[in-house]
Amino acid sequence: MKNIYLISGLGADERVFRNIDFKGENPKYIRWIDPYVD
Repeated sequence: MKNIYLISGLGADERVFRNIDFKGENPKYIRWIDPYVD
């Protein structure tokens, strides 16, 4: 089983990939970090 690393675009999160069938592969969602605001 291969890992598939998924990065969503700005303004989106891992929910954009929920309807995709990865056919037994192992999806790994890379999350955006919160920006530092001073």
